[in-house]
Amino acid sequence: MSFAFSQLLPLPVPWFVYVLLANSTLMVYWADHLLDARNDKIVDISIRHQFFKKYATVFIVLILLLGIANVLIALLYVNKVGLLFGAIACLIVFIYVWHHDRFPHILLFEKEVLIGLIYGFSIGLVPILTLGTYAFFIWPEILLISLLISLSTLQNTFSIAKIECTKDLAAAARNLATRYSGSMLNELQIMFFILQLMLSIVLFLVSPVNGSLVVGITLIANSILQFLLPVYASASQDESYRYLGEWLFIVCGLLLYIL
Repeated sequence: MSFAFSQLLPLPVPWFVYVLLANSTLMVYWADHLLDARNDKIVDISIRHQFFKKYATVFIVLILLLGIANVLIALLYVNKVGLLFGAIACLIVFIYVWHHDRFPHILLFEKEVLIGLIYGFSIGLVPILTLGTYAFFIWPEILLISLLISLSTLQNTFSIAKIECTKDLAAAARNLATRYSGSMLNELQIMFFILQLMLSIVLFLVSPVNGSLVVGITLIANSILQFLLPVYASASQDESYRYLGEWLFIVCGLLLYIL
């Protein structure tokens, strides 16, 4: 997705930006799973968390190594603006992942919502890291595309929450679908879709970016498929819905790059 973003603007994105994003994604993913693996009820019903609990020491060492690598790469290659934005994002993510169970029980602070926002705006850091202060000249395009990606991600996280509601309820795990009714989540997903449609139109009308129409259509199609994930999950009766949901984003990135 980041590479496709860089081709749209277009931007000569250096290698270290992709390394930082990849390392950071793994660190957050692994840290979140290690924290969940402390809950025996979650471990009992999840193959993923059983794996993370078994190899917890290995993952802790890997997280530390990736963290050291990121600090060194950032200090050596990233400009001051990029360091500032990256440091703020890192601090916010760290605080939330470590203490999210203690946050107020409102929609904005739910993990599924923040995952979507962090995902989209982390990709939006690519032009900021690359252009530095010049990124402020194209901030509407950066903001709109980041929002479109975030809204598409929210469709995925909401659908996953609905699918895993029963398991998470049994494990006493905090889940969006255990706190809000299914009808409310469906209404929110429809609202997100309408907002995504409107923002896609705005991007097409005001942005000089080549392929802005393709961006909107591709991400809207992804959102529709993500919304239908619970239907696929009920038919498949396995955890392949997770792979499908994640691969749809990879396909989006490929389409945006090719088209």
